[in-house]
Amino acid sequence: TESKLRGWTVKYGREDKVQHLLEQYTNFVSRNRIFQEFNKAYIDMQQVVEEYKRDGNIDQKESMATDRFMRETADRWKHVSMELRCVQSMLEEVVAYWRRWRVLSEELEQWLAVAETKMDLPEEERMEFFQDLSVWKDKHQLLGDTVSFLLATCEDQVSQELKDRYHNINSRWEALFPRVKQYMHAGDILRNRKDYRAGVERLQTWLRNVETFLTSSQLTSTEKIKAYGQQLQKLQQEVEEMEELFKSISKKFQTLIQDLSREEVDRMMNTLKKEKENLVRVRALIPMQLHLFHQILVQHESLEAGQNEISQWLDNADSLLDSLSVAGGKEAVQSNLERHKSFFSRMLYYKSMLDSKNKVF
Repeated sequence: TESKLRGWTVKYGREDKVQHLLEQYTNFVSRNRIFQEFNKAYIDMQQVVEEYKRDGNIDQKESMATDRFMRETADRWKHVSMELRCVQSMLEEVVAYWRRWRVLSEELEQWLAVAETKMDLPEEERMEFFQDLSVWKDKHQLLGDTVSFLLATCEDQVSQELKDRYHNINSRWEALFPRVKQYMHAGDILRNRKDYRAGVERLQTWLRNVETFLTSSQLTSTEKIKAYGQQLQKLQQEVEEMEELFKSISKKFQTLIQDLSREEVDRMMNTLKKEKENLVRVRALIPMQLHLFHQILVQHESLEAGQNEISQWLDNADSLLDSLSVAGGKEAVQSNLERHKSFFSRMLYYKSMLDSKNKVF
């Protein structure tokens, strides 16, 4: 294990080599169950030592030497196990930095190649292109932090190659940035305006759709009522998302205030105030509609059950009437009369049921 550690605690090479070391470390530690096996072996050794001291008829000097050996072994393992865990963290971090370097360096080189061709464009087109300059400034800063870490952890030859490539990127950035930095704030404003408008449009679209839905539902069947309830539940789940969206829109508005005219501020504030009121109203309406939905669903299911029962009774009545006849003599007629009386004795019950169902809606 100590031999392996020495191979893992060196200056590192390129990304693929560091990734290979990490895989080697993972395979070695996992396959051999290093931590579990040492703890098991150490416990077994402690038991053997205790038996040896108890039954081996050893003197005090040898007993002290044995105790010292066990302490030294424990201390040595404590040091090795700590280094093992540190090595894993370091290898994972180096791999992560290499990946970040690869992505950022390629992105910046590609962006710089395009940006350098935009310098002769008209002012408005340059402002449009460089509107996200602050994003690229952050990426450039992050690239510098990333390469600094890699330079401190990589072999000299690899570090020199990193230095050369970063120097090329940085030189191009330093040549470009002073010529376009004036667009950074304007770009932020433009981007925040777009984000604000997109957020407001999304919120307004959602609110108008909800308002239309809540006022135009046709609940003419159990299936439509159930579909209405499912949509209500979906909208209720979306309310919290819309409230978060409103908070985001408000933050964008706050960042824009200092660069807006008084008229724009007033107009945007009125829009936010109105849509906030609509959002609060919708939030209150949906639970009320859900409660009403449950009541209507129960009533409608009861109505349909009653209608089905009445319809079945009427079908049976038609069948009975079709089967009745005055032919066959007195006894047959008397029997048919009894059947008629017995069946239609429930007519008032079904009429009462029909009247009550008609009052539901």
